[in-house]
This record gives sequence, C-alpha cells and structure tokens, in this order.
Amino acid sequence: MALQFILGNSGSGKTKYMFEQVVREAGQNPSKNYLIIVPEQFTLQTQQTLVSLAPNQAIMNIDVLSFKRLAYRVFDDMGMRDLRVLEETGKNLVLRKVAQEKEDSLTVLRPNMSRMGYIGELKSLISEMVQYNITPDQLEKYSRSEKLPPSFAAKIRDIVTMYRGFEEYMQGNYVTAEEILNVLISVADKSELLRDSVLVFDEFTGFTPIQNRLLYKLLPITDRIYVLLTMDEKENPYECSGEHELFYLTKKTVQSLSKMADELQISILKPVLLGDSRNKRFCDAPALSFMEQNLFRAWYQKSNEPVREISITNLKDPREELIFAAREINRLIQQEGYRYRDIAVVTGAVDTYSSYVDEIFGKYNIPYFMDQTTEILFHPFIEFVRAILE
Repeated sequence: MALQFILGNSGSGKTKYMFEQVVREAGQNPSKNYLIIVPEQFTLQTQQTLVSLAPNQAIMNIDVLSFKRLAYRVFDDMGMRDLRVLEETGKNLVLRKVAQEKEDSLTVLRPNMSRMGYIGELKSLISEMVQYNITPDQLEKYSRSEKLPPSFAAKIRDIVTMYRGFEEYMQGNYVTAEEILNVLISVADKSELLRDSVLVFDEFTGFTPIQNRLLYKLLPITDRIYVLLTMDEKENPYECSGEHELFYLTKKTVQSLSKMADELQISILKPVLLGDSRNKRFCDAPALSFMEQNLFRAWYQKSNEPVREISITNLKDPREELIFAAREINRLIQQEGYRYRDIAVVTGAVDTYSSYVDEIFGKYNIPYFMDQTTEILFHPFIEFVRAILE
C-alpha cells in the first residue's frame, strides 16, 4: 500500500514516464490488474498511447477507465447487474413531475418551471450538489442565515423542496450517475478487481469530494496509487501560501491526498519531479516552451525572438472560425507536408461548433473524428440489431 505523486511542468513527459513504467510492470506481473483512470474524454486517446507503447501492441492486464466506467467495471465483475441508473433525460422527467406535485410549496421558482431549459438548469444544479456532498439539510440550514437577502433565501428554500422531492422519488427506485460512486464506495473492499491492483490517475487537476471519498476507500485496498499532476518543477508541492498561487489546486490535491494517506497509515513515496519540457513536448516549438515557463507567472520574462508557433485570429462567428480552420488545415496538408492525424481542432464549446463541422469539413474534403459522447440508443444500427432480436 503506497501513494506516489508524479509532478512536473506541462509537456515534461509525466504521462509517458508513467505509462512506460506501467507497461513494463504489467508485462512482468500478468496476474496483477493495472487500472488507468482518466476523464471520460481521454479514454480512447490513452488506450491508443498504451497500445503503441506495449511491445506486442496488446495491453491484456491494463484497463483504461473513467471514474464512471471504473464503477461499472467493478459492478460487472461482482455480478451487480440490477442497478437502475437514471440518465439525464430521466432526471428532467422526474424533476418535471416533482415540480407539478410540489407546485403549491414553491414560491419564487414556481413561475419559472414552465420556461424552456429551466428544469435542465435545476437538474445540473442538483447533480453538482450531489457530487460535492451538499445535502438538502445543509441547504436548508444555509437558507436561514440572516445575511441572505429574502428573495435569495426563498430561492434556496425552493431548491431544497425540489431536491428533497427528487430524492424521495429516487429512493428505492433508481440511482443517478452522480451516485454511482457512492455505490462503488460501499462495495469497493469486496472487489477482487481492485484488491492489490495498481491505479494511475492522470489528467486531473483535483478531485470532487465524492471522488476523494472513493480514493480514501481505495488507498488501503490497492497495492499502489499514482497521481499525475501538473506543477512547475521549481515549486514545493507541500508549501502553499494561498489561493492566489498559480498551482494552488495542484498543491491542494497533494496535501489532501497526503492527509488521507497519513490518517490511513499508508506510506507516501518520494514524489517524481519532471521538468525540461523544452526538450520534450516543446522541442520544436521554442515559443510554446517560453510561454509555458512565463504565462501567469508573477515574475515573467519577455521574449524578443520572432514567434512562428502562436498566432491569434479574430473572426465574427463560429462558422467563420471553422472555415478559417479548414483552409488552414488544407494549407498545412498541401504545402507543408502535414498529415491529418497530426492536426487537432480544440474547443471548450463542442456543442457550439459541432453543427457546422459536417458541412464545412465535408466541403473541404477533410476527414475528421469528433470526440463527443453520443447516445447509443436510437442509433439506426442498434435499432436494427434490437429488431432482429425481437
């Protein structure tokens, strides 16, 4: 039982270092389980990286999972197939029903319940509260604070009414996706998959309270837990002067997990510190390396060198932006010898751009893969298979 942090600058090779070690160890210990936990959107990319590193391009005892997939993997391994999980559409329907039943108890929120998208926003709020272990009782206590404006306190009380009604309906019937980890926490110590396994957590800055509770449960069960975090190599992970620090979230995570390990008497191995990103990810992009070293720093330098790798283009709307991106991709392919697999278009608002992608990239004959979760139900092929079975 041990905990170890792998720390370093962005692009310093933390993931490669850890994955090479995991692949090597997995080959030497074929009976041991190695579980790589990453956010949902990184699972495919991580699988591809691990397969490329494996000597025979096979990762037999290495699984790449998100927190949610880890739960389902454990449930499946333990034969727990009777869980009824309520998805997003189902939550909206339940909250609509609760709003109708509790209409007389609602005050400020009552006129808004029929507005388009309002139930969806309420659902997101309740989901967030579940993830952060905020209960209706805590909210109700907060609403009684004399410092709150009366209208805001009334809103909080209405949210408590909806939250309680939602919980009452769910009890004994369904569990939500956010509560899946609570179920996993209750059965983790009985899982043969988790017992004596090696877990690696990558691409996280920090963890929600419910994820921290799961980590607390996993520390004494597993053989080792590795946590990869981005932090400047010159920083001390165990010293933090306040929220104003650039790597405050990383340090908070290190200190939180270290405290858990101390409480459980789990040994904390010496952290691995990696730096020198200019000779790794940014070896061909000195401007990006310089920016990584100076961006958001209190004491920064200015570069007088010509910049090739970074440019900013301002366009009027998402459609124009995608047209510009498509033309730039074609220029890189035709004139500079790039391949499509060398290029990524990254956005924090996939829904805003996705409706234009097929039209614009189709027009410019650009093949693409959109890394977006899609519902498997109602897909024509799935409906075809279901129809055959019926």
